[in-house]
Amino acid sequence: MKKQLLTTASLILAGTSILPAANNLTDRLGATDAGTYHYTDENTWFKPSLVGSNPYSEVHNYSWGSTQLNLGQDARWVITFTIDTNNGQAHGQPLFNAYLAAPNNSIVYGNYYLYSGRGAAAIQHFNGANVAEGDKNVSANSYVLSDYLNGHAGGTPKLVDGIDKGTVHAGWNLANGTHRYTIIVESFSDHSKDDLIMFTYDNLGDSASPSQSGVFSIDDNFGGIAHDRNLTVGCFVDDCLGSVSLTNVTFEKEARQFVAATPPTPPPEPQPEPTPTPSVPEPSAFGLLAGIGALALVASRRRRK
Repeated sequence: MKKQLLTTASLILAGTSILPAANNLTDRLGATDAGTYHYTDENTWFKPSLVGSNPYSEVHNYSWGSTQLNLGQDARWVITFTIDTNNGQAHGQPLFNAYLAAPNNSIVYGNYYLYSGRGAAAIQHFNGANVAEGDKNVSANSYVLSDYLNGHAGGTPKLVDGIDKGTVHAGWNLANGTHRYTIIVESFSDHSKDDLIMFTYDNLGDSASPSQSGVFSIDDNFGGIAHDRNLTVGCFVDDCLGSVSLTNVTFEKEARQFVAATPPTPPPEPQPEPTPTPSVPEPSAFGLLAGIGALALVASRRRRK
């Protein structure tokens, strides 16, 4: 199992295992002792296309289709949905849920109407389901975060419940306002590193509302989504009695490169001091004269004898 330190949740993350702090993905991955991550803008895709609708659930499925998020690349992916809602009522709030879908495991994120309560932003994991195929037609399952879908046009929605992975922002309805949902993913080609994901929500009409989750390990917290999986990206919209407009939607990719730190140049090794050559004392003039005198004295004694 891949392991890496992750940031703790700044909000309520019920039933979710988050490891101690390391990164806040809104700020990108930065420098480490081993080196620095560098980012290069690569692609931006705009509003997704309508790929199907379910007359029974009245949910519309929008997707970028074949443009997918590839977890097997060294890249940063940012999906931002800015939506306007109006005409919502107490029992008719519009529903907006973004999704990342793999063939057998998927993530859904958005506002919710569940028996446990309702709010602006929650995360669920659908184990064994490809939610990108949801609500495309009358026979498709519905994966939206709502227990209150009503049957229409003589049919009944086939609602599938997910596994709760946390609430980014409890409370708030989506009626009459502008709301922004963002999903950020840092993927790694190195299988030993965790692919990372975090979620943010902002009611743009209320300065006190910005909220974000902690950083999840996709491998640990959404088990079954393989490290090199291609994820289909899209969203579900149920207008109900209100209306939802996708006013500013982008799906961005930045290539990421890790540049290893250059090890510091070691200081030069000290050179040994050369062995000093012993100095020969210069002859003393006094000593020289004394020697000459001694020789002369010896010579004079010999002559006397």
